[in-house]
Amino acid sequence: MAKHRLWFIKVGDIIRGPFPATQIRHNVLLGRLQPDMLVSEDQQNWRALRELPALYDSEQIVDIVRERRLLDERHQDRRQSGEAGTESRRANPDRRQPEDPEVMQARQKRAEVWHSLAGPPPHRSRIPAIALGFALLLAVLGYLLPHAPTVERTSVDCDAVPAPAGVWDGCELAAAELAGADLQRASFAYAKLIDADFSHATLIGARLAGADLRRARLQSASLQEADLSHADLRDADLSGAELRDTVLSGAIWPDGTRCAKPSVGACLRIEGEGAE
Repeated sequence: MAKHRLWFIKVGDIIRGPFPATQIRHNVLLGRLQPDMLVSEDQQNWRALRELPALYDSEQIVDIVRERRLLDERHQDRRQSGEAGTESRRANPDRRQPEDPEVMQARQKRAEVWHSLAGPPPHRSRIPAIALGFALLLAVLGYLLPHAPTVERTSVDCDAVPAPAGVWDGCELAAAELAGADLQRASFAYAKLIDADFSHATLIGARLAGADLRRARLQSASLQEADLSHADLRDADLSGAELRDTVLSGAIWPDGTRCAKPSVGACLRIEGEGAE
């Protein structure tokens, strides 16, 4: 089945992977992979992403680009119309305004796109076939992985100065002082960020998937379009944080609630599940 195939990605002279098709489609939707990037299953025959509909759905990409453009236009209109009254809004503790119906519709459509990545639940009659296919996949991987060629991996400098688009994946950054920092598109995937201070920081489009953010201070942080899937936010302070289009699927909310899939812009409680 297409979703179980593994793919390598070539960036210049560097080969990375292998990655499952679902992860590649996920990164395509987030704009991290471009249509001209080369992919291969055997590291011998390379093809551009746009040539593989199973990995690059051009119609879906067009829809998402259109939605993002609409969101950007709405955001720009709001910023221009609100410049004159900035000081008065700061004096008002409750700055929330009713959302535009078109923006709400665009967010709902995006949530449906995320949900479609998971596909429909399997029918009972297909369970034996799926189990057999999974067993075969494990057998193939068990044979191939010991013989897989060494792939060059990008090193991470955990002592680097915080900056936009920086990479701190897996770093130990407990109690880091990053208040007000510009960290747009930065990556902290699976980093240890317990008690870290991100208050008033700009984290638009940042990747915090799987990060340990227990007791982190995120007051008034800009988290629009950030990826917080499977992050641990127990006892974190998110008061005043901007969560428009923030991916929260599988994250643990400050009260211990596990967010359902998909959760975009808000943590949807899993039906029948209480706080941990």
